[in-house]
Amino acid sequence: MFFDRDGSREIRKIKSDWQQEQRKEEFETYIKECKKHGNRIPTIPGFPASDAFPQGKDLKNVRNEFVTKQQAIDDLLKQELSGLPAIYILGLDKQIERLKASQDAPAITLIKEEIDSARSNPEYFQNHVLGIAPARKEPPPNRANPPDGE
Repeated sequence: MFFDRDGSREIRKIKSDWQQEQRKEEFETYIKECKKHGNRIPTIPGFPASDAFPQGKDLKNVRNEFVTKQQAIDDLLKQELSGLPAIYILGLDKQIERLKASQDAPAITLIKEEIDSARSNPEYFQNHVLGIAPARKEPPPNRANPPDGE
């Protein structure tokens, strides 16, 4: 991660050994948080690692530079992915045709639901490729076993 390297370089420029050591520990904590979140530099306020970022103008400049680069990469990826949902849906339609021969109705139903999701939400396919789980619909409560107090 180049951000790690550039941040460490800025820390080494600090004249005071005590402040350098303190910033190094803070920065290492911040990098661990970034790694926990897919090596992504947090850009969202309130994100756990945002508060862990060490104070210091030069480090903030390094962070801002890498956040800008990260955003540009994300934007390019989303642009590249934007043309692919139609191909994804076509592949799912072909899978349905193959499954009709084996009369696998439950699988066909699941694939049709996937197609509906991809058609109804433009970001669904992008999130699917990026590993972002869709919001789950809560199943209706099981009335056979009502919660206590009912």
